[in-house]
Amino acid sequence: MNPWLNIPFSDYDNHMNQVGQSALLSEIFSQYLHKYKPVYVALPGCATGNGLDRVDTSVTKRILAMDINPDYLQKLRDTYLNSIPGLETYCIDFDSDKLPEAAVDFVFAALILEYVNPAIFIPKIADLLNSKGKLVIIIQKSQPGAFVSPTSY
Repeated sequence: MNPWLNIPFSDYDNHMNQVGQSALLSEIFSQYLHKYKPVYVALPGCATGNGLDRVDTSVTKRILAMDINPDYLQKLRDTYLNSIPGLETYCIDFDSDKLPEAAVDFVFAALILEYVNPAIFIPKIADLLNSKGKLVIIIQKSQPGAFVSPTSY
């Protein structure tokens, strides 16, 4: 059983806010949306949709939001489904499930490589990209002796 299935989205969101990662990742996502102006985007490990409020729906017409936790995806849908017309959500275990067939312009993979098998994940994500697609991967440099930034969550 994947431990991400047992972490409530409120704990995840509060942790990310407390360590400042939500704001940082949202800003980085926004910068790349502005730089690449993608029509079709994939967000593996999207959690509850941090940064989706930065999407310009006049430019980006379709978004594949993928996560292993169905509760996170439900929170994402509750928050963004009415404001992002091309939003699609997929409950996926990246280590074992097949990804939707797509040819996206941009994949934003933030803080997910630490939690999946990169040898499986990277080829799957690469297959999502169209011939001119861009992939941005964000990883966190770990502090000595700590895997996750300490918070009250």
